[in-house]
Amino acid sequence: MFGTKRKRVVGLDVAKHGISGVVLQHGTEKVRVADVFSLPMPVSEDGTPTLNPHVQRELRQVVAAHRLRGKPVVLSVPNDQVIVRYLQMPVVPETALRQAIEVELGVTIHLPFEDPVFDVKRVPGIGAMEAEADQMGVCLIAAPKAVIAERIGLVRAVGLNPVAVDIQPLALIRVGNIKPRDPSELMILVQLDDEELALSIFVGSHLYFVRTMEMGIGREVDDPMLLKSAAEDIVYEMNRVVNFFNFNLGEVERPVGVVYVHTLHPKKHFIIEQLNQQLSTEVNLIELGVVGQMNDVSPEAFMALGLSMRRGYEG
Repeated sequence: MFGTKRKRVVGLDVAKHGISGVVLQHGTEKVRVADVFSLPMPVSEDGTPTLNPHVQRELRQVVAAHRLRGKPVVLSVPNDQVIVRYLQMPVVPETALRQAIEVELGVTIHLPFEDPVFDVKRVPGIGAMEAEADQMGVCLIAAPKAVIAERIGLVRAVGLNPVAVDIQPLALIRVGNIKPRDPSELMILVQLDDEELALSIFVGSHLYFVRTMEMGIGREVDDPMLLKSAAEDIVYEMNRVVNFFNFNLGEVERPVGVVYVHTLHPKKHFIIEQLNQQLSTEVNLIELGVVGQMNDVSPEAFMALGLSMRRGYEG
């Protein structure tokens, strides 16, 4: 029918232990989840970013079964393969910002990998720099080119059309429909899985910092004392990261205003309770905060849903 064209976008989260996907359908008046799928299989071998050769075959079958060939897809990058760094630099026009970063890579900006793919965005200056008119703040997000190329190659090989690569913290913020906080406070996003802990720091609506460490909680752990000890470890690492951010990057002490947590651990509510007891701030589990017909999306698919919600790719 004329005027009722529907467009679908696929969010594809390629994580270590499996792939999850959400197909978001954009209509003329509403947005709804058209499909959800998952491949619970090891995506990488030997703990490396290299993709398991069986992944392509399985994903191709999913694409065919769900009639997704040619559809636009927004991909994720694992947190441990991403660098998010706040930088201060002389003011340059927006059109020259990327070139200015390219010139400084390897000279004044050092990354733990060569040949990066990066994005850069101007953000409000923080700390002492806020009053300096000749300086600007930027957020640099970078990942190894080989990691990005392999994932783009995977989705192209199975018939999908890669249109964007995104990072997990931003996807989760979209899912929770989390509103910006007062920029005098920090908002912390905690991602906790079996093997890793990732801590992201937001000021206002902007992401400034992400740190990932090998410190997860196995889903088989259900002893209250062990879970309480794990929560204490999370609080310790969070305080370390906040102190580093405040005194080395922000140059001013901003308190933590709120903490959001994303975890699939069966005892997640007990973990949240322990964090609330140990922190002098509000701690919330990320839950669906988006509008539309999305109520049946489980937390396992939150990351993929957040990717599919990235704006501008509803083609």
